[in-house]
Amino acid sequence: MKQFTRWAVLALLLAGCKASSPDIAGSTAANAAGEGAYYLDLKTCPLYARRGFDPLSISEAPSLDSTGEGEIWKYLDHETLRSSSLRIKTLGLPDLPKRRYLSPFGEKDEEFTILFTFTLENEELQRILHKGEYIPGLYLSGIGDNWGVYLNGTLLQQEIHLDGEGQIKMHTAWRSVYFPLDKNLFKTGTNALAFRIIGGPNYEGSGLFYVSPYFIGEYKSIAKKYSESQTIAFCLLYLFVGVYHFILFLGWRKEKHYLYCSFFSIFLSIYLFARNQSPYFFLRDTGILYRIEGASLIMLVPLVMAFIETLTIHRIRLFTKIISVFYGILIITQSLFSLNYSDEALGIFQISAILCIIYLFVYEILFMFINSQYVKWKNEGKRRSLLSYFGSGLLSTELGNLLAGMSIIFLTAMIDIIDSRFLYYGLSTIKFGFFMFVVSITLILAKKFIYLNKALEMSNSSLETQVKERTRALEDQTRLAEAASRAKTGFLTKMSHEIRTPMNAILGMVEILLRQNLDETEARDNIMSIRQAGTNLLSIINDILDISKIESGKLEIIPQGYHFRSLINDVLSIINAYFFDKSLRFTVEIDHTLPDSLRGDEVRLRQILINLLSNAVKYTMEGSVSFKIKGKLEDSRRVLLSFSVTDTGTGIKEEDLDKLFGEFAQFDAYKNKGIEGTGLGLAISRKLSRIMGGDISVESVYGQGSVFTAVIPQEILDSRPLAVVIKPEQKRSLVYEKRRILAESLQFSFENLGVPVMFCAEQDTFFKFLETEDYQFVFFPSNLLEKTMHLIVEKGKKCKPVLMMEMEDASSHLDARSLDVHKGPPLRAIHLPIYTVPLADILNNRKTIPLHERRDVSFTAPEAKILIVDDLSTNLVVAKGLMSIYKMNITTCNKGRESIELEKKNRFDIIFMDHMMPEMDGIETAEAIRAWERENDRNKRVPIIALTANAITGMREVFIEKGFQDYLSKPIELASLEEILMRWLPEEKKVKNENL
Repeated sequence: MKQFTRWAVLALLLAGCKASSPDIAGSTAANAAGEGAYYLDLKTCPLYARRGFDPLSISEAPSLDSTGEGEIWKYLDHETLRSSSLRIKTLGLPDLPKRRYLSPFGEKDEEFTILFTFTLENEELQRILHKGEYIPGLYLSGIGDNWGVYLNGTLLQQEIHLDGEGQIKMHTAWRSVYFPLDKNLFKTGTNALAFRIIGGPNYEGSGLFYVSPYFIGEYKSIAKKYSESQTIAFCLLYLFVGVYHFILFLGWRKEKHYLYCSFFSIFLSIYLFARNQSPYFFLRDTGILYRIEGASLIMLVPLVMAFIETLTIHRIRLFTKIISVFYGILIITQSLFSLNYSDEALGIFQISAILCIIYLFVYEILFMFINSQYVKWKNEGKRRSLLSYFGSGLLSTELGNLLAGMSIIFLTAMIDIIDSRFLYYGLSTIKFGFFMFVVSITLILAKKFIYLNKALEMSNSSLETQVKERTRALEDQTRLAEAASRAKTGFLTKMSHEIRTPMNAILGMVEILLRQNLDETEARDNIMSIRQAGTNLLSIINDILDISKIESGKLEIIPQGYHFRSLINDVLSIINAYFFDKSLRFTVEIDHTLPDSLRGDEVRLRQILINLLSNAVKYTMEGSVSFKIKGKLEDSRRVLLSFSVTDTGTGIKEEDLDKLFGEFAQFDAYKNKGIEGTGLGLAISRKLSRIMGGDISVESVYGQGSVFTAVIPQEILDSRPLAVVIKPEQKRSLVYEKRRILAESLQFSFENLGVPVMFCAEQDTFFKFLETEDYQFVFFPSNLLEKTMHLIVEKGKKCKPVLMMEMEDASSHLDARSLDVHKGPPLRAIHLPIYTVPLADILNNRKTIPLHERRDVSFTAPEAKILIVDDLSTNLVVAKGLMSIYKMNITTCNKGRESIELEKKNRFDIIFMDHMMPEMDGIETAEAIRAWERENDRNKRVPIIALTANAITGMREVFIEKGFQDYLSKPIELASLEEILMRWLPEEKKVKNENL
């Protein structure tokens, strides 16, 4: 039964689309295909218009001068009029009176003439005359107010009703006018089809008031195509539904939604019937019909609002009452005043109706439906997907039925309002939308009636039994869920501590070793490999913990101010290590106009970018990886950042795209065997993006590569751009780069900064330009170092040489320290990938330091006293070594009781306290220190920072509750350590690093 209902709904909707009035092109094609003798679209013919009517001047084309104007006639370019109506007020006729908006009075009626001319060849005329079964007919989508139609000077049909003063006494602006034509009126050569129009010059119904169609074709086909039997059937159906629900209301007075449903259906029937041709035969004055049509249309909106509100919340809101009063005023005034005023009143109604329909659809139906299904899904233990609840709810709930019906009526109403105000096609699709809506509310009320009857038959004992059973089942499920949650939390806590503790020692020692001057390249490379492996393992641990936090709803987004260029520098510093063992080209393109000072969760944003970039590198065996950053200002305080990562890797099959962001998802296992990863990175990145108000999308071609795009909003703290070149026009540069991908990326960066640049892909060309022309900067790779510097010195060039260093150059110690041995101008170095920020620094002569040498901190604190407490000596060595760069006075101890005595004697500025220690753990030690501070009336408490490998969700809150000030997880990250020190060290003890 459900399947049959779905197919029936679809069939009716398609039927509605097919029966709607077609556009010009569609009309021409459809009719021409069925015409055996002749078909003519009038809007493709030459068109003339004039004020007044002369029966002697409508038999042939008017005489015009070279400008297309005559003494009386105005020529209208049909090409510009094909998409507009031919209302009198839109034809551009001279000296037409202007109307005051919402004036209750109309203008004086005048006569106008619209004339089409078309040419018939003798062969075409013979086909019309001698094809016996062919009867030509004329179809007019709309004509009025009073009118007459003439072919070659002969009157075909007219509806003109004037009083003694030549003013209209009965309005006859008709829709869908068609009648047969006398074959003998056609002639070889130029034919003239004239329309005598009588009406107010500013009235919407004066002229050919719909856009299309207007054509001459086969009369039988026209009569069959534009039959209105379907609409009449709709009207009878709605009338029956209205009477039926009114009878139900009489027997069930408390259920007022039956009354509003009844009136809605009746007025809907009246509205559709008034738009037909049928009423013209017994109520020929269309002025009355138009007012009835307008009043019934206006009534529909407050009635449907009242119906929905009494059905869902059992009362009518104040907004609906106000709208009803306002629409009542419109109905009264449009019934009493002129037809011009009636049209303008309907225009006001249509604009306000859009707002009402949006309000109904978005808030009272869509929002309430989504909320109810979400609550149901949550309360039922999420046994199925949320989408399945939405799908079943559309068929099984009142709000779901309303949503389905209202969606269709919303769409068709928008189409008809737009059409009536701007397009004028006369589509009238809303009658099919109303049909679907009436069907939906009829089903709702029928189900409600059945439900109420069943409710009366149900016994209290059965209800109590069901409640008890469901309560018992819910309690069992709750106990199981709580036990599973406790087991999961315990496992993650243990895993976090047991793995992070040795990782802290490994990564800490590696960081300390990298600060030392290692002369052997192999030793440095080995240490870098250890750090990379450790970082990968730590990333896997963090991914698992993040998934746990997201699932529990406890993942924190901590917005704070940060420098965007610093974030990008950190990301690229980490990602560069991924390219060490791969022969891939890595390019970076960043718009220099992006603001540098932003506010957001820098840590989570860095995590998303590293995940996307590392994923691209892992699945790309050859080719390139491209990283592009753009931004769009939403307003003066908010920017929408777009991060795009493009690779030439394995790509993703189309059937796997929907599963790509699932947890532990990896695809094409055979092709990608040997690639490390848990499959959590992309899932976490998308969830983090959505929590921050953004999203991640993907496009991929299997076997060719993928493009991942993250769009994330950030707050702007300072609108100053990321990078600016001072006087860029004076920084003319010469660049040698033979690799097309890298050259295109470099060209983007130079042009983005506004710097004039010349690129060379051949060495001979490069040296020729260097020798013969003057450049302020010359960029070249390491293999051209000797020859380039020699030529600069020999020719006495006053340029600034810049060496473009690749990763292998850095690993072979070809860095800034070894470049000073060359004679000539000072040699600068810039590392690939080159993008706008380091490029601007070079062009502005700012000092740059190779990425692997950057060990500066933003401050030192030689007078600060720090205590580190940890039961493992290795952890003490690591923590002290990492903090040594801040030049602080550091004391260490391995027992909680000992740390209490040290604090009493020394009064430290910060205490870093391990959590899990024998005898007296970190929490007990912190509580003892706080108790001693209270006993001794110490107003200023020492900041105690939890130093722990337990990074599970909720531990930070536990530590703060137990007397800690903050939380630092192991392994210790330098960025997190500096943030802690910046936050808790006294300002007077921090010495700013002036070198930064």
